[in-house]
Amino acid sequence: MAETQQSKASTKLVTGMAVGALVGAAVVMFDSNTRTKVVDNAGSLKDSTMKKAGEIREDPGGTKDQVMERVQSATTILKEAVNDLQGLYNKANSEVFEQVNEVKEDAEKIISSAKEAGSDLEDVGEKVMDAKEELVSDSSENSQEDNQTGGNDTTGRPV
Repeated sequence: MAETQQSKASTKLVTGMAVGALVGAAVVMFDSNTRTKVVDNAGSLKDSTMKKAGEIREDPGGTKDQVMERVQSATTILKEAVNDLQGLYNKANSEVFEQVNEVKEDAEKIISSAKEAGSDLEDVGEKVMDAKEELVSDSSENSQEDNQTGGNDTTGRPV
């Protein structure tokens, strides 16, 4: 039952499209320029069709041979185009893969350099901490000495 309803809906849709196309064509034909163009194009199409049909009637074998030659020529051209396209694809892939590998190697070098710089910075940080401790211990020893001498310098005079 669902299929018949769907079939009816499809038939209505096709009928609606056909009616719409006919109405659209009729509306377009109201314009005299459009009518003239349609008549001229229809006449040209009729003339070229009749000419081709006449050629085929006169020499069916020759026409067939011409069509076969054209098809073969088009096939050859298409094969060449496909081969050219395949070559271009292969070339592009190899160049892209080369560039990707170069970028990968460069990235690995950058990461390695960054790790080395990080370890160097840690070493520098440790040296700075050692220097700080040295300064702090030096100044605390000096202040202890100052306290013991009563704030006088080595000559015994007040500082």
